[in-house]
Amino acid sequence: MQRVKSFILLVNDQQAALDYYTEKLGFKVHTDAMFGEGNRWVTICLPDEEDFEISLALAKTDEAKALVGKQSDPENALLGLTTEDIEADIESFKKSGVELASDLIDEPYGKFVFLKDLYGNRLYLHQDK
Repeated sequence: MQRVKSFILLVNDQQAALDYYTEKLGFKVHTDAMFGEGNRWVTICLPDEEDFEISLALAKTDEAKALVGKQSDPENALLGLTTEDIEADIESFKKSGVELASDLIDEPYGKFVFLKDLYGNRLYLHQDK
């Protein structure tokens, strides 16, 4: 193996998830294409990291729908992100209506905050010292 290519995130509504991740969190659309009979392949990436995609996969079965918003346990983050200016990102998130799941935490190794996506998945944003 050489690298991680993609991560599957189950969603109830691909367009709502796409709007949230691009308009509120700053991701960009990597791929948005129809395939097969009525299937949509939607992936997003960070503006400067196009080699790693998050696939916004429509939960279709009852089993998959039960996992939406619960793809990690409540104590951990589903996805970890880094930043060079966490305070600016937090202000941007607040203005965009992103729900913060913690206050900014300052530790010897850096600062971090937890936030939630539109389905309640916890995300982790970290800035190194």
